[in-house]
Amino acid sequence: MDFDCPEDLDYLGVQSDDIGRNMWFLTEKGYLRSSSASTYARPLRCSPTSELIDEIESGNTVDSHQQIGATVTQNFHLHGHNSHINVNSTDSSTNVVSVSNEKTFVRMREAAQSIQDEPEREKILTRIAELERTKGSANFLSAYQTFISVIADHMTVFGPFIPLLTQMLSGH
Repeated sequence: MDFDCPEDLDYLGVQSDDIGRNMWFLTEKGYLRSSSASTYARPLRCSPTSELIDEIESGNTVDSHQQIGATVTQNFHLHGHNSHINVNSTDSSTNVVSVSNEKTFVRMREAAQSIQDEPEREKILTRIAELERTKGSANFLSAYQTFISVIADHMTVFGPFIPLLTQMLSGH
């Protein structure tokens, strides 16, 4: 068996050092032995022992909780408001985050600074100022619609602000 094939390592998403540690462990347990085909350039070649073959053929394999080398570690890094994870379930929750309107417009102006095209950025900043000036008035809807049309090419930048702006439309 050849355990150092670059294609296989890439497919499995592991490094040869990881395979080497597991091979050492399986060799210590008596399941593998170094192959005579091992070379300096390809050291991760081995062959199964009769103990491994007998165990597999007899069906007396180790249960899934005791599999050799079966430790899996998962790291989750959560960010933002109300971050959570669902495992084998459906999320039917609704999250509401309240942020003051003043902070929203400040953050929108900060986000606009990431736009490289200066005339485009100035146009957007003007529309943000118009939104802020008209919030709570009958003119807010028109300012909102104009803002949306101006930022159409920058939704990745301004998408996070849309729910709050939509909430302002309803007067909440």
